[in-house]
Amino acid sequence: MKEKALLVGIVLVMAGLASANFFVAEKKEVNISMISQEYTIKAIKAKGHEHLLRVEGKEIKNAFRPIAKPMNIPVANTEDTEYHPTVASSGTTLFAGYAYSTSLLEQDIYMVLSTDGGQTFTPAGYWTVEGVEDYPSFDHWGGNTYYGTFMPDPNTPYTYLMRINDITDTATWELVYYDWSSYGWYDMQAPTMACHNSQDPWEFGVIGFI
Repeated sequence: MKEKALLVGIVLVMAGLASANFFVAEKKEVNISMISQEYTIKAIKAKGHEHLLRVEGKEIKNAFRPIAKPMNIPVANTEDTEYHPTVASSGTTLFAGYAYSTSLLEQDIYMVLSTDGGQTFTPAGYWTVEGVEDYPSFDHWGGNTYYGTFMPDPNTPYTYLMRINDITDTATWELVYYDWSSYGWYDMQAPTMACHNSQDPWEFGVIGFI
């Protein structure tokens, strides 16, 4: 009778192990009460409803400023330290940018261009946006077209889109901003620009922020 009870006990323990579905590390003692418990995995359902986010992009007029072109320049030609550079390439054409602080309360996104595979860079210009902008991110869309963005001043509800319609003609460069104040969003960080030209021209790609 004891042998039968022992056999039944072993079967129950093995059944408990099968239903628990977990691994036990190398131990000399095993807690039987834990093994006999049953575990169920349940999916976590999202609460609420999907929301369609929509804001209208507004072009910033006369925001671009050209930079004086020196006789010889490696990449940048500023008096102080440049920060957080980025570069996008379409082969021999390289479009680079960086953050440059002109005062404690003002920092802008400067841009330079190379058409010889990076052997020389020519200053292109910078965006005159009020506040402290940082961390530019550029990407090549196709042909002579590039897109870009950057981290806005943390005290503003804006995100920015750079439309470089023709990299060789700064007159075609545009800067558009989006106001997210109606959603209560401020301090957008870690901007990322990703382009893809498989769709219509206005479907340039994706801008990511945190």
